[in-house]
Amino acid sequence: MNAIEGGLAFIAKSQRSDGGFWEYVWDGEQGKQSKKRYRTTFATSLIAIALHDVPKSRHIRTRCADFLLSQKSSFWSWNYWARSSTQNNTEPYPEDLDDTFLALSALGLRDPSYLPPESLASVANLLFETEVKPGGPYRTWVVEKTADKVWRDVDVAVNANIMYFMRLQGIALPGLDKFIEQAIEKDKLESPYYPPAQPILYYIARAYKGKAHVKLGQLIQAKQAGLLGITPHDTALTLTSLLHLGVVSEECKMAVEYLKNSQLSDGSWQAGSMCIGPRKNPSCSSALTTALCLEALTMYENVVKKNQHTPNKEQEKNAEYDTIKKQLVATIEAVEQPDLKRELHSHITKMFAYDKDGQIILLPWFVAKAFKLTLPKKLLQDLAKTSMWGWVSYTIYDDFLDGEGSAKALPSAIFAARQVGSILGATLPNNRDFQTEIASIMTTMDGASTWEVTHCRGRLEKGRFYINQLPEYGEFTHLAQRSFGHAIAGLGVLYAAADLEDRNRKIKALRQFFSHYIIARQLNDDAHDWEEDLEQGHVNSVGALILQKWLAVSDKHMLEKGVDIKNKKTLQLLLWNEGVIDEVCAYIREHSHAARQALLDVGVEESDAKELLALLHSPESAAQKALKTRDEAVTFIEAL
Repeated sequence: MNAIEGGLAFIAKSQRSDGGFWEYVWDGEQGKQSKKRYRTTFATSLIAIALHDVPKSRHIRTRCADFLLSQKSSFWSWNYWARSSTQNNTEPYPEDLDDTFLALSALGLRDPSYLPPESLASVANLLFETEVKPGGPYRTWVVEKTADKVWRDVDVAVNANIMYFMRLQGIALPGLDKFIEQAIEKDKLESPYYPPAQPILYYIARAYKGKAHVKLGQLIQAKQAGLLGITPHDTALTLTSLLHLGVVSEECKMAVEYLKNSQLSDGSWQAGSMCIGPRKNPSCSSALTTALCLEALTMYENVVKKNQHTPNKEQEKNAEYDTIKKQLVATIEAVEQPDLKRELHSHITKMFAYDKDGQIILLPWFVAKAFKLTLPKKLLQDLAKTSMWGWVSYTIYDDFLDGEGSAKALPSAIFAARQVGSILGATLPNNRDFQTEIASIMTTMDGASTWEVTHCRGRLEKGRFYINQLPEYGEFTHLAQRSFGHAIAGLGVLYAAADLEDRNRKIKALRQFFSHYIIARQLNDDAHDWEEDLEQGHVNSVGALILQKWLAVSDKHMLEKGVDIKNKKTLQLLLWNEGVIDEVCAYIREHSHAARQALLDVGVEESDAKELLALLHSPESAAQKALKTRDEAVTFIEAL
């Protein structure tokens, strides 16, 4: 019997007849369990989540789900204690968001149908009741705002579990993202409910997907002296955390061997402490530790299999990607000013994390393959570097245009822009057409940014948004123009191919591809961000469509009275119930189709352009998902 089968057999044997699991309390001396055991929801939720990808665990997870459903309140909240436990009467706790969102995640992972739209509406109301700020963070306990201070804490581990569930639902909460991000950046990762660091980092690593993920990985590795020499429980938590962040090292391999060798004869692993239990004593569960070890082993095995089956072409792309990264880092290392160097490293690291699929760095290779071109490696590498430096500069300046920029970041934007100019000036310097194209694109971008700042900004006053006139996005050409610098590296490939048959026509087609692709992508982004943008005083393309619909169904003079941005329900229903989402999705599909067709019309074969066309997958799939979930969204909003 292998490690997975043995572990599952132990967990199945430990599962109670009602589908739940016991929790035990350390008996003073660590490593010994008392005979005192408790019926809770906590361990059952974590076991169900940990086993999600473990093969042959379906029956265990189904029984967990049955137990958790029996424990929910009419408001779709959960308590630490099982409802019929003795302690629920003798040592009662209020409902809490930690156990609630762990249970919700376990149910959603097992079968999304366990969570109907009305349940999500109840969950939203729980968040409204406990929010510190709109969009998070949230208080731990579901109590009145006048309750004692001890019941009104804001905990990073609890909020990470809230974030995990919301991410599973495809929902971003900007305030919660910011809270977790600041906790990572400032290393404020402490919780009275989770004294050890490993559980907190484990929760955050599976939930957080933002720009501070590199710092998070550093913290995970810094919180302990290696993966070995600690308990199997902590090793499993740390290994899984690192794998979530894409870290697959030799030490990870050694940790896997350590876990396999430390498995006990009954298939279990020695129980480790996950949280503080009753009377502030560390609680444990051999079944939970075993589930966490199985999660880590399964996750590592899946990652190794994926890497082993990476085709040679993929390996070549990865090698090119790594080469460009090293060259970019070397440029930064050559900077003599330590403060600037530190800032540049921070920005380029964030961009590497954002470009984990290589769609920025590898763009020149994608275009060359699509048009069946063989070009000098150095030329492709130079264009790739301009692509990445351009994104660094654009991202920083974009924050300034949105009123969120930091003066500290401005020198990095200038440095990155100078790199773009320097490399492009030396790349095809005698190709006047390419140099003219670059100048035209840059001027057009400046004009589009000026239009946006001039026409798409209003003012906020006492919870209302005021703007003299709604912006006219028309055919959305401004969306493409503002970000069209991203196309320069790709266009440079075609300009470099002097012997390319019908080159001008193909350059025009590639321009059309990027224009339609950028519009589709930006519409998708705006559909997610319109509420947050409106709260910042900005009207993005989707926000403009919603407000136009709002004016059409209300008094035409309502704009003068301002938009009540605190009452989001009306605007949300306009998006989902009055045809706006259908309109947005139709535009996304239309521009995605036009982008694809622009390439096919000049003889590009889909098999050659697979990587280039993959750029369209994200907006297309998002549009498809939005239409599929539209009716559920309406039910959800109306139930609030």
